[in-house]
Amino acid sequence: MGPKPVPRAIRSLIAAMNSEDIDALSAVLADDLEFLDARGQRIVGKANALEMARRLFDSGIEYRLQVGSVARVGGQLLMRGKATSNEPAFCNDLLWRVHVSGRQIDFWETHGSQVEQTLLQALVPDLVQRSVAA
Repeated sequence: MGPKPVPRAIRSLIAAMNSEDIDALSAVLADDLEFLDARGQRIVGKANALEMARRLFDSGIEYRLQVGSVARVGGQLLMRGKATSNEPAFCNDLLWRVHVSGRQIDFWETHGSQVEQTLLQALVPDLVQRSVAA
C-alpha cells in the first residue's frame, strides 16, 4: 500500500494559505472551526481563523505549508509536513491532526517539538482562548 492521498479539503486549505487567498480559505473552513497550535493555545470559529489569516497575509511574513504524508485514523487525519517562512521562528517540521466534515475543515491541531513562536502568539493574542488540558 502506498501513501494516502491528501483529501481535497486539505489541499484546498494548503493552496489558499500558500497563495494568501482569503476567499478560498473561507470556503474550506467550517463555521465552528477549532484551531489548536503547538503551544496548546486555540481560537474558535471561522471568523477568528480568517482574522488570523488576514493579519498573516498583511504582515509581510511569507508562510507556506507542505504536507508530506497522510494517515487516516478513525474519522481523523494525521499528517506530517512542514512550515517554511521568511521568519525563522515559524520554520518547523510539524504534525497535524485534522477533522474534515463534508468539504470543510472543522478541527486543526498542530504539533511540533521545536516551535519557538506560534502564529497565534504573534498575530492574534487577543483572540486566543486557553485550551483545556487533555
